[in-house]
Amino acid sequence: MASYFPPEWNDDERMRVLMGPMPYFKDGVAMKGRITFWSAALQLWTRSKEGLCFTVNEAMYAFRRGTQVPLCLPQVIQHLLNQGDLITYEDLIKPINSHESWFGWGRRILISNPSKWALNFLYQTPALRRNFETEVLIDNRILKEKCDKLLSTYWGTSKTYLSFDPEGVISEEDLFRCVKTAMELTLEDLNIMLHYLHHKKLVTIVEHRGKTLVKLSKPGQSEISKIDEMEIAEYQLRSTEILLEERLKTLQEETSKLRERAKYSVRIGSKAQAMSYLRRKKRCDASAKNIIGSLENVSNCLHQIQESKLNLDVLNSFQTGMTALRMSIASTGGTEKASATMDTLQELLEECNDISDVLASGVSPYDNVVDSDLERELRELELDPLYNTSNYSQGDKVTQQLPDVPKNNPLSPSKRRESEMDVS
Repeated sequence: MASYFPPEWNDDERMRVLMGPMPYFKDGVAMKGRITFWSAALQLWTRSKEGLCFTVNEAMYAFRRGTQVPLCLPQVIQHLLNQGDLITYEDLIKPINSHESWFGWGRRILISNPSKWALNFLYQTPALRRNFETEVLIDNRILKEKCDKLLSTYWGTSKTYLSFDPEGVISEEDLFRCVKTAMELTLEDLNIMLHYLHHKKLVTIVEHRGKTLVKLSKPGQSEISKIDEMEIAEYQLRSTEILLEERLKTLQEETSKLRERAKYSVRIGSKAQAMSYLRRKKRCDASAKNIIGSLENVSNCLHQIQESKLNLDVLNSFQTGMTALRMSIASTGGTEKASATMDTLQELLEECNDISDVLASGVSPYDNVVDSDLERELRELELDPLYNTSNYSQGDKVTQQLPDVPKNNPLSPSKRRESEMDVS
């Protein structure tokens, strides 16, 4: 059994029902069961197969059981197309009109889209069913997964495989060589994924001199800018530099070979042949010298482009900072508002200092007492004999004439015992 077969594949009774035709609008439960089963089976099959494209006939052949084929599979595919889980190759490669006018927008919204919805509804009827036998289909779910992997793989391996800045323009061939080892895809699959990413505005595609140039968005970037003339010129200069380096390497190898042949001709005595080899070597040396000069000029041009990009980034940074500074100044109200704010702040600070001084002075209940009354009361106290300080001084003198207090008990031991007995 193939790896993409669902678990119910071995259940003959279950598969006999699922392989049958679709019950049109009669049994909603049966229709939902068939759609759910075959939608998951198609997703497993498209993920396991090589390539992104398939047809209805290929799908029916992949899910045959003996001589029996899934008769309801075309209706399931039509349902998945209406839901957007599948997409046709023709719809995917349609060019995007980035300069759509108001008239074109109204025609698309009011005429084109309703007409498509009506046709999709009519295709569900048996008499007007759409023919998918030769139409190329793509699973939109698998395509989205592979596109996400493509972007992550490119930014993860580009610095290893590419000798230039991966943020610039790259050709489709160089992109294929960069990611083919990690993703195992074909050039056709890469083209499909690039068209899908172009519709999602994650990749910019430009046709230039028979080559497809692409520019991929960075991780986390929701939209990418268009490829301008400077980026195309940088790509041309980079391609020219690679060609000149390859040509210079070839000429150097050719010069070494001609020199060895000239030496061999001299050893065998063929001077004419040696002179011929030396003349060819001389021409190769002259060509190599011209190529070295061209390489230097190309390198200078690339360096100037990089410098101009850096200057542009610096200028944009300055402009952004200037805009932010202008908005900040405008929000503050200018110099007059700042001066008024500082004056108000100074007044508030002075008022706070006054309040602090008042609080520090404290509150006394004797603020109404006059100092003269206090002085008169003090003189009365000095004249009063009871509070006269001279009496205190005489008492101090009498105290100084008294003997010291004895430190030992003056009673004899016998008297001390008698006194203790009397106390008891």
